[in-house]
Amino acid sequence: MISSHPGADIRRARSERGFPAALRGFTLVEVVVTLAIIGILAMLAYPGYMSSVYKSRRADGQAAITAAMQAEERYFTENNTFDTTLSDLGYAAGTVYSQQKFYTITVAAGSTGNIATSVVVTGTPVNSDPDCTSLSMNNQYQTTATGNNSGTCWQTN
Repeated sequence: MISSHPGADIRRARSERGFPAALRGFTLVEVVVTLAIIGILAMLAYPGYMSSVYKSRRADGQAAITAAMQAEERYFTENNTFDTTLSDLGYAAGTVYSQQKFYTITVAAGSTGNIATSVVVTGTPVNSDPDCTSLSMNNQYQTTATGNNSGTCWQTN
């Protein structure tokens, strides 16, 4: 016999605790398994995410280093010497940061040891970057880097 009462099916599906089957929650095992799967996925995704973050921050540093080197070149054209004071190149006095403030920029005499003939611009990450602890460019636009994986620091892709 088919019941015409709308709650008859729910009453038949009651669990041993007296709750309707449709109103029971998740079991502890289901929650733990779900959390374990989320944890494993996060563990696999996090290194790739951080690699992308470091790469985008390096691009900010590279742009700032290149801009500072271009300012050095303009200064050299007008004064026949390079300069170690970034404020002489149009930057504000004090610590010079990249546009997004991920790198600090410094200038020093280059390979000849004489600021009149060579210069090197260096960017150091404000927050640690294990692969690239510094990025540098000399007045011949040769790039170098230091860090655990310094060979990839100036790659753009």
